Amino acid sequence: MTQGSGGHPSWYRVVSLRRRTKREVLRSGGGRFHEDPESEPTTYLADSLQTAWLEVTAHAGEARVNMRAFAAWRVVIPKGVTERLVDFRGRDQQERYDITQAELEADPAPESLKVLARRLRKETKAGIVYRSVRNRPSGVCVAVFLEGVEAQLRVDSARDEWERFVHGEAR
Repeated sequence: MTQGSGGHPSWYRVVSLRRRTKREVLRSGGGRFHEDPESEPTTYLADSLQTAWLEVTAHAGEARVNMRAFAAWRVVIPKGVTERLVDFRGRDQQERYDITQAELEADPAPESLKVLARRLRKETKAGIVYRSVRNRPSGVCVAVFLEGVEAQLRVDSARDEWERFVHGEAR
């Protein structure tokens, strides 16, 4: 995670080159904390390009993935949204919401994570901060619930950083 303009946290998202609009870049089809992209619009972001790439390629299985078919984006989350994220990296929030580290790290994700996300949405939380399943032990991800906050997120191309990453300069 880097600092965006104004000191707000900046996260990364790696998606197909075909996604170009803010909505296309942000929206996830399904994931650890949601099933339906229409009723539960969610974006998954990572603290670094390395973490974002590992999360993307995990879904490819044994297939070789062409990095040139992807683009990286920097997403700035403003303070008002960040304050409404629930951080599950520590035991206090895990205990409060009766979720275990094992559930958070399970692959594939158990249904209990989708149930948890629905509860947090009802509580008007903005999303979940959690340890990356793919980039342990230091990678961090955030699932942002887009309803009510999508317009507040700023999305910028991270083309130069992505080019350095593709060429192995940033790994």
